[in-house]
Amino acid sequence: MYSILALVSSHSRYLGGQHDKSDYIREVQYSRRCAVLFRDWLSRPILDKQKDAIWGTAVILSIITFASIKVTSFKQAWPLVSENPDDLQWLRLKASDSALWTIADPTRPESAFRGISKVLPELGQPLPESGSAGVRSRLASICGLCMESTAASNPYFSFVHALSGMMSIPIGSATLGQAYMVIGAITNHQIALLEARDPVALLLLYLWYKRARHTRWCIDLRARYEVPAIRTYLQQFHMENTEIQTYLSVEG
Repeated sequence: MYSILALVSSHSRYLGGQHDKSDYIREVQYSRRCAVLFRDWLSRPILDKQKDAIWGTAVILSIITFASIKVTSFKQAWPLVSENPDDLQWLRLKASDSALWTIADPTRPESAFRGISKVLPELGQPLPESGSAGVRSRLASICGLCMESTAASNPYFSFVHALSGMMSIPIGSATLGQAYMVIGAITNHQIALLEARDPVALLLLYLWYKRARHTRWCIDLRARYEVPAIRTYLQQFHMENTEIQTYLSVEG
């Protein structure tokens, strides 16, 4: 109940098109109460009848974390000015989501969420083991991909290969499954690159936002601020990187 109330407050901020202090205060209050109760549930043996509630709450908390961006202008957003450790918390949550998937198993026959199995083929698309096939040549050059590249030898390998599937279709036509598949492919090393504001990792996240923001309102809410913030950061601090600047100009 508290997670749903927090979600409603978050969605109200999105519909308002601006930072609404009252909605945000309610969102924080409900989220904190939900987190306390959720932590209590997870500390005890989980009954089968509780699994759907646990999975649903986990998904809603992930959405709230994604949408909880506390700025009123892109000039205040990561990566331009923020040093808040929560800036990329929405990305770090993917590991805990995987653990809860194992516990709650939303695909089990009696689950209310068993319909999620329809998107599993999109989420489970395997990535190539090596090479740059399927990646746009200019983007492969920016990422340093070649025919011998692997996930072990190139820090951008899994990120750019997962993203390339979304880039092969028109902007606005990607599905939520495709958007989540890219996030699921991002490694802890790539998160560390984003935390360090690595220009190539930032460009890849920018390209993902441009395509994923159409799939869900919570992604669009964060993209409103972080898309122009990433673009401005790259233009201000990496103007000498002509490959990235040219790619940004093509992307728009």
